[in-house]
Amino acid sequence: MGQQAREAETAKTRRSLLGFGLWVTGGTTLLGCGQDTTPASQKPTGAAPGAVPSATIAALAPTAAPTVAEKPVAVSKPVTITVWFPATGNYTEYLTNQTALFQQSQDKVKVTVEPSAATDKLQASVVAGTPPNLWQANYIPMFLWHSQGALESVDQYLDKRGKADYYDWARDGSTVQGKLFQWPWMLNPTGAVINRTIAADRGASSLVPQQGAKSDWTFEQWRKLLQATATIAGDETKDVYGTAFMGTTTWYWEMMYLWGNGAEIYNSDETKVIVNSPEGIAGLEMLLDVQTKDRVGAPAPDGLDATKTFELFYTKRAVLVGGSNANIGEVDRRMKQGTIIAPFDAAFIPPPHAPGKKAAAFVAVQSFLVFKQSRDPDTAVGAMQFGSFLTDTPAQQAITGIGELPVRKSAGNIYASDPNRTTGFAVIENGRSMGRFPENSEVRVLWQDAIRAVWKREKTPKDALNDLARLSEPIMAKNIARGGTR
Repeated sequence: MGQQAREAETAKTRRSLLGFGLWVTGGTTLLGCGQDTTPASQKPTGAAPGAVPSATIAALAPTAAPTVAEKPVAVSKPVTITVWFPATGNYTEYLTNQTALFQQSQDKVKVTVEPSAATDKLQASVVAGTPPNLWQANYIPMFLWHSQGALESVDQYLDKRGKADYYDWARDGSTVQGKLFQWPWMLNPTGAVINRTIAADRGASSLVPQQGAKSDWTFEQWRKLLQATATIAGDETKDVYGTAFMGTTTWYWEMMYLWGNGAEIYNSDETKVIVNSPEGIAGLEMLLDVQTKDRVGAPAPDGLDATKTFELFYTKRAVLVGGSNANIGEVDRRMKQGTIIAPFDAAFIPPPHAPGKKAAAFVAVQSFLVFKQSRDPDTAVGAMQFGSFLTDTPAQQAITGIGELPVRKSAGNIYASDPNRTTGFAVIENGRSMGRFPENSEVRVLWQDAIRAVWKREKTPKDALNDLARLSEPIMAKNIARGGTR
C-alpha cells in the first residue's frame, strides 16, 4: 500500500476510534445515577504531578476565552425524559452533579434517571417504541443501534461552533455517514505503563521515553529496555519480566505493536480483515521473538489475561505492560493502602513503533446516545438539550475527577500538572478502534484463537493470521451487506 493510500486508510480508521453515546430526548429530573461500564483497564485515574510542555499547553488551550454553547436547542413545553446511567463506578458522582446543575439551569425538562439495563431489555424497549431518551454508552453500541434506525442525529442540535470544537477522534468516532449519532463526552487512550523505578535501578532510564504530548520511541528502544530490566533465572516467584503479553482477553494491547509496524486490522470500509499483511505478520513475529528469543516476557502468555498481567505489574514482577492511566491510579491507591511498598514510579507512555511509522493505540470514546421516540417526539428535543449540556465546555472542564480526556478543544488543558494524562494526547493523535461494526467482538475471538496458537507454537504468525483472515470472511460479509463502515 502506498503512503497516500495508507494515510487515507488511517484517516478513515480514525473514525472508529472513540465511542461516545449520548441519548437525549426530553426531561431533566435526576433521580439516580448510573455506573461506568468501561472496563477498569481503560479508565485513566490518578497520576503523578509534573510540568506539561509549553507546546502541549498551546495545543490544548483555547485561542480565546472558552466558548459556552448558546443553548441551540430548547423545548417549547415541559417534558420528562428517562435517561440510563451506570448504577455504580467512577462516573456516577459526576453524572449526578451535572444532572442537578442541568435541572437548576432550566425548568422545562425533567430528568428521571434509571440504572442502565442489559442489551436484551434495551432491544425490547426499542422494538416497543419505548427506549430511554438518553443513554450513557460508547461507539460500539452507537453503530449497533444506528444500524436499526433507532438513534437521532445530533447534527441539527449543535450550536454555532458546530463540529469544529471537537478533537478529530471524538468527532470522527461519533460519525456515521457524515452525521454525528452520539454526543461525544470523553476520550480514554490506552498505551503502555512502566515502572520507572526498576528501569532506574537497572541503569536503563535513558531508554524510557520522555512524557508529554509529543512523547515517542521506537521498537529498538523498547526491546533494549526490556532486555536491560528483566532478571529471569527460572524462579517464577522471584523473576522480574521485562513485559507480559496477554492471550485471553483484550486484543488492543498486542495490536498496538502491529499498528506501530504499519499493520491495520481492517481495510478502510471495514469489509475485509487485512491484519495478515506483511506488516502484521512481521509485527507478530517480533512479539514472538521478544517472548522466545529475547526471553524477557512472562511465561505462558496464552493463559494471561488483563487481571493477571496487571498483578505482575503491581507486584513489581513486570516492568512494562499494556495499560492506561487507570493502572497509574491503581498503583497510587495501593501505595496509600500499604499493599505496594514505595518506591514505585509508575508512568503512562505511548507504545513504540517501527522506523518511519507512528505510535498507534486503541482510544475509547465515551458518549451519550439519544433514541428516537414514537410516542412523544418532543422528548427527543429535551434529551438533546440535556446531551448538549452534559458535553458542553463547562461540563468538560469538570471531568478531571474521572480522569479521562475532554473531547472539546475549548475545554483547554485541564491536566496542566499531570504528565501521564498529557501523554495521552500523544496517543489520540494516531488512535485506532477495534472495529466500527456490531460484530467486531466475533473478530476478537478469532484474534484470541490466533495469538494463543502462536504463543503455544502451534502455528506460525503467518499461518495464524492467514487463518484469522480466512475465518473472518463470513463475519465481514454482514458488514459488506450493510455497505461497509462509512
